[in-house]
Amino acid sequence: SMQTRVFHMYSPIAALMFAPLSLLPVPYAYILHSCVSLAACALSVALFWRICHWGPVSNRETVPLLVVLFGLAIAPTFHDVYSGNVSSVLLLICVLFLGLVSRDRPGLAGVVLTVGFWLKLYPIILLLLVAGRRDWWKILGSFALTVSVSFLIAIAWMPFDLFVQF
Repeated sequence: SMQTRVFHMYSPIAALMFAPLSLLPVPYAYILHSCVSLAACALSVALFWRICHWGPVSNRETVPLLVVLFGLAIAPTFHDVYSGNVSSVLLLICVLFLGLVSRDRPGLAGVVLTVGFWLKLYPIILLLLVAGRRDWWKILGSFALTVSVSFLIAIAWMPFDLFVQF
């Protein structure tokens, strides 16, 4: 019945990703998560800067743009720190995916997208951005293979029903 169904906001594989934090005392887990979120925000901005080929940050025109980019990312990051969300990590995964695609690394891009997919489903939308590329099938193939293999590995430790519910 619908009353017994449980909706999980995170995939069962994401639970495996979070498991190491559960081994720490709560204050230490919070500090570690906060540091990871802040580092992911900073790395996302830096990587996005490189992908766009905006050059060195030393001139007067680029510093305000960098400040705006960081400003746009920092509010959601503080929300992540406060509430324990993973949006900053997902931002880094998505930007890393775009960086790998721009550097013609389709196989690795598919693997990175798999990590984002298992954290939250919505990074899969990035596949639409590569639909027009001549190597789209490599990205999709790598993604599909990595999702399949990670799923098969995960069901060795987790009940299949968790995936059905998800």
